[in-house]
Amino acid sequence: MKCIILCGGVGKRLWPLGRRSRPKQFHTLLNEKTLLQETYARLRKHFSMDDIFISTSRDFVEEIKREIPAVPADHYSIEPARRDTAAAMGYAARFLFRFAPQEPCVFVPSDHCIDDAVRFCKTLTVGEKLIREYGVMVDIGVPPTAPLTSLGYTRIGKRLKTIDGIAVYQFEGHTEKPNKSVAARYMNAKNYLWHANYYMWTPEKFLNALKRYVPAVYNGLSSISAYKRIKPISFDYAVTEKMDSDDVLILKAPFAWSDVGSWSEVWSVHPAKTKQGNVVHGNVYALNSRDNMILSSGKRLVAVTNVHNMIIVDTNDALLVCPQSYAQEVKKIVDYLEKRGGQFI
Repeated sequence: MKCIILCGGVGKRLWPLGRRSRPKQFHTLLNEKTLLQETYARLRKHFSMDDIFISTSRDFVEEIKREIPAVPADHYSIEPARRDTAAAMGYAARFLFRFAPQEPCVFVPSDHCIDDAVRFCKTLTVGEKLIREYGVMVDIGVPPTAPLTSLGYTRIGKRLKTIDGIAVYQFEGHTEKPNKSVAARYMNAKNYLWHANYYMWTPEKFLNALKRYVPAVYNGLSSISAYKRIKPISFDYAVTEKMDSDDVLILKAPFAWSDVGSWSEVWSVHPAKTKQGNVVHGNVYALNSRDNMILSSGKRLVAVTNVHNMIIVDTNDALLVCPQSYAQEVKKIVDYLEKRGGQFI
């Protein structure tokens, strides 16, 4: 199986630490390794270095080479421009098609937190078996624990079988980033899973799906100039929401997972909380305070007293202060800054 690490995204919810020039995958949020380094190390638990590839934009190539120098230069699929995941996955699939058109492959986000690398790799191996046996696309779903509006939700049908302890379900549809009331309904329904974004298929079938569902994206893969004219759209909206139930199988994740998509998520999964439930990094002093995410990336001391359930992130040029319950609102701040000319992002 070929593994393509997707490392071209620039998220907005971990501002002000995550920026366009250095998004979250290049930060040491949870331990001494960056999320990208963790992703690569997780795959190397099972897969050969020869089977690991990188999909990214030209802006990040040098940083990736510094962080994971073992990846050969000819294992990079470098997008001509950022055009979201439908185009990025198509471009990488076209890259793999040249030498492994019918080999199962998996797209692996570079910025997730997974607690068990062995079970994760075993899940990918089960996906590979299903592709070889049935020719369908395989995806991984995670039982939701909160009505998050930043994720997609996959509806599952009956359990078809269990392979190596991993449950395989019918696919009954996908809804990308629903509003909060719908997300809450999905979470309570028990037959919806968070979409974890680990798409598995073959390069040939990924390309055929783009050709069928979003021909404008498929046609844009023909040349650099055509690629730059592609209208950005995620694979989830472009393809997954439109797919027939018979063309997809869902694996229920046997591991704990987080997309580390907000500061509250970083706090939630962080392995080094204090006795008071605080996550602190850098020059920080917290007095009579609990359940906070406090990060100082500069030389300045950040001191708090009697503060609870807050996010405080201090960098050299920006300071974020918000309640944990409003962590998703950080994206709106970045949207505002973009409209004001892009300073500080």
